[in-house]
Amino acid sequence: MAVELQQISKVFDYSNCYFNQLQDVKITVTTSYKPALDLIRFVFARSPTLKILTFRVGHGLNQLDASVLLSISCDLLQMDRASPRAEVRFLYDDLQRPNLF
Repeated sequence: MAVELQQISKVFDYSNCYFNQLQDVKITVTTSYKPALDLIRFVFARSPTLKILTFRVGHGLNQLDASVLLSISCDLLQMDRASPRAEVRFLYDDLQRPNLF
């Protein structure tokens, strides 16, 4: 999927694409989470009025260990943001518990 995203980026010019009205984003990942991080990076960089981005992983994924969850969390916190007020909510659904989202 990451290769597909790179190929799409070459076809379309996103340099002038901004989400000026976007304030609340919810992303739930049921397969690979890495392409979603690329999307989140793009949303952060292009959303000057973003208030909250909720990223939920785990539903449908194999159980992720603590080091992977920590790595994802660190990546999210270090991403550049167009909105200095943008808050990140990182949630992990243990497959043993019901999904409350």
